[in-house]
Amino acid sequence: MSTNQPQTIRGMSNEEYHALPSVSKSGLDLIRKAPALYKWTRDNPAEPTEAMRWGTLVHTAILEPDTLEERTIIAPVVDRRTTQGKADWAAFQIEAKGREIVTADEIDDLRATRDAVWTHPATSKALGMIREVETSIFWQDERTGIECRCRPDAIMTNGTILDVKTTKDARPDEFAKSIANYRYHVQAAFYADGFKAAFGEPPRGFAFLAVEKTRPFLCALYVLDAKAVLRGRSEYEADLDVLKRCRETDTWPGLPDAPVILDLPKWA
Repeated sequence: MSTNQPQTIRGMSNEEYHALPSVSKSGLDLIRKAPALYKWTRDNPAEPTEAMRWGTLVHTAILEPDTLEERTIIAPVVDRRTTQGKADWAAFQIEAKGREIVTADEIDDLRATRDAVWTHPATSKALGMIREVETSIFWQDERTGIECRCRPDAIMTNGTILDVKTTKDARPDEFAKSIANYRYHVQAAFYADGFKAAFGEPPRGFAFLAVEKTRPFLCALYVLDAKAVLRGRSEYEADLDVLKRCRETDTWPGLPDAPVILDLPKWA
């Protein structure tokens, strides 16, 4: 897919989106760790992980709650070691017809997550302002010429990007650590620039709906400040510069080749 002209595509499947060669935020993270890892991952695509599966289900429960029941089906309790169990399971898979198979405990957790965010004052208000979900955006970075892509979880009616994050701890100080550790500020800047390329103007802001992974599924809404976004833009531009050099020279460095002297981290 050429992105010389910015494009937006609605309804693209996860499989189609992740198979494309353009650079995503997850690709930027791999480049930051080691270009060799980025190249290996591109050359050796992996099957979706259990974490990816669960993330997709959580997003459905939160962003498209009315479709949760029709997209899932509860697995029966059968002993697949027996002949009858194998037959029952085969019949069930036919019945599933492409729906995501979940356990009774999983659907309970998904419903409880949905209810938690849709009854919280701030998160429910944001969710009520959703204009569209999972619009795939493709554009070409002007500085490097590298084709990029992003897929905002949701775009609100006021032009704000809304991103759902499951987390171990959704308290403000702890989620701020997650932003730094997982480079969510890089995501905010990268997505903002993709949004501007596609729609002709920057988003009004970038908001995180943070929801904890365990009951009672505490949640909160956070808006990233402008300084954090500027820092994220600087970081992702540096990542693209590295990728451009790697492609031009066909060299993909890993970790340092020479011995490195280490000191204890500042917190030790």
